[in-house]
Amino acid sequence: GDEGAALFNVLQSLGSPNPVALVAGDCYPMDATFTSIKDPLDNPLDEDNTAWRAGLTYDFNAGSLAYLTFSRGYKSGIIPTIAPSSSADFAPTTQERVDAIELGFKAPMLDNRLQLNGAIFHYDYVDKQLRGTIFDDNFGLLATMVNVPESKIKGLELELIAQLTDGLSLSLNGTYIDSEVTDTFVVYNKQLQEADFKGSELPYTPQMQINGSIQYEWPVSDNGMMAFVGGSFSYADDSNATFAVDGAKADQFVVDSYTLLNLQAGLAAADGNWRVTLFGKNVTDEYRWNSVYHGSDTTFRSAGMPAVYGVSLSLRM
Repeated sequence: GDEGAALFNVLQSLGSPNPVALVAGDCYPMDATFTSIKDPLDNPLDEDNTAWRAGLTYDFNAGSLAYLTFSRGYKSGIIPTIAPSSSADFAPTTQERVDAIELGFKAPMLDNRLQLNGAIFHYDYVDKQLRGTIFDDNFGLLATMVNVPESKIKGLELELIAQLTDGLSLSLNGTYIDSEVTDTFVVYNKQLQEADFKGSELPYTPQMQINGSIQYEWPVSDNGMMAFVGGSFSYADDSNATFAVDGAKADQFVVDSYTLLNLQAGLAAADGNWRVTLFGKNVTDEYRWNSVYHGSDTTFRSAGMPAVYGVSLSLRM
């Protein structure tokens, strides 16, 4: 039919040495020599693994504890969803492996009014799965899943939880992360730059993140109805939405740092059966974007929510 003839002409224009006439419902993948094929593509991915975890814990007399854990985990391999012109571009993304070590502690203090938790960690990745870019001879650069041969994440985290008075509580936690591609990794990044990205930070991995909250509640009636007021904040350091090194910095894909402030106030039943909350999210109206990506010949940024105010009601039956 007309559709088959049109696709036949497309294959000829793409340079296929042996185009196959197609009809409606057929598809046009080509093999590595750009010879069109009509038979289903047989592209098996046969993998196996053994995950494990081991740990040591030591309890102190005052209720504190320290722990050390070792583990190995996997993420299964996949066949990428992509629309290339060659069957070679359907190469599977193989399974990801991570070897993790974590050393931490939990320390309640002041009759459990204060809780301090902390940990340091180190993750070694083999074939980490991330969004990347490949080059198709006919369609150019295409987004797909790729394997980063070797990479690591190391860092530390601290958390403080405090009940300062009977009605006043606060929490504060922070995480510092150092991420890096540690082996040769030659690909295109989202800014269409080809380079060896060994030494690059992993995409969407800010070095510093801090979160905190404070809330005060007090009784306002003889039947135990409670009023409360509080707020929270979150901070994230800047990061990059793609791979970047000297000579291929991908400045268009930097995700700037941001700080968000949320406020709330309301009333609640002492038994927790109902709760009415007036809230404001991002009350400073901080402009930020959550992601950056490239499509066709355009770079897109997905903006976060602006200031939002509202009322919520929760009931427990």
